[in-house]
Amino acid sequence: MDEWTIIYIGSGTTADGMGQGIWETLQKFMGKIETLSPQKTNIAIGYEGIKNEAVNNGYYLYSPSKGMHNIRFKRTLGNWDMCDYESITNFIKHVIKDRNFNAKKYMIIFSCHGAGLTLERRNGAAFCRGPKKRGVTVREMRKMMHNATQFSGQPIDVVLMDACLMQAISVPMALGSTARYYVASQPTIDIGQALDYELFADLLHKFPEIAPVDLATNLVT
Repeated sequence: MDEWTIIYIGSGTTADGMGQGIWETLQKFMGKIETLSPQKTNIAIGYEGIKNEAVNNGYYLYSPSKGMHNIRFKRTLGNWDMCDYESITNFIKHVIKDRNFNAKKYMIIFSCHGAGLTLERRNGAAFCRGPKKRGVTVREMRKMMHNATQFSGQPIDVVLMDACLMQAISVPMALGSTARYYVASQPTIDIGQALDYELFADLLHKFPEIAPVDLATNLVT
């Protein structure tokens, strides 16, 4: 069994220009992964971009132990909306239930707009709200993470929010025991820039059996 499965959830549909920035960051990350080819690590990227940014919506897979040494574009799964609770839940389920992606440890990264409890008080969404996007509420995020633990049979080892204001106490409190370690930003950030993805790839390459606490600690800059 592999050591880590990393699940990335990203959406660039909520504001003009933001999606391109996230996509460029993802491309650099994928390029670094392909160069280093970290072993014992699986990566599943679910991304939704805006049409005028010429981004391929769908999911991308990396699993060297299964012969996938390059990031491969797979396909879309039904209603592909990475700002929607049900779509995100279905994607997480699809990855975790895939025997090729069984791992000892799981990490989920969320990358989009965030506002923690602040935005939820105003309009019902704490993550990924934008034009024509209702977003995901804290309550839905709790349900989503609860479902993820049911799929994996264990708490998610690391949850990282590459999004603004998601360190608001309401969010980690809502997640509770569904995640062992929670990494997020208190202030606003440049989306797609909070996590040092090159450092992340280096850690997976140099320390394939890295413990969740060490991975989470090293990603805090």
